[in-house]
Amino acid sequence: PCAHVAKSAWRAASSRGVSDWCSQTLLTASAALDRGDVSAVQLTQACIQQVESTRAFNMFVATDFEHALELARASDERR
Repeated sequence: PCAHVAKSAWRAASSRGVSDWCSQTLLTASAALDRGDVSAVQLTQACIQQVESTRAFNMFVATDFEHALELARASDERR
């Protein structure tokens, strides 16, 4: 059941243009960052959109998206 809910939420997010990054492994995402295929900000935005698309399930007690994006921007600047 949980996998079905996650897949349904991902399909809903994907229909709004969210990339497939949230379904990738950290190793895949890291390699894509190293190659320049994606930025830390793009990955963070994909994760934020995934969280937002599943908000109705109350899976997170607190979020700090602005701080996450600040850290992603700083990471991109170091690359």
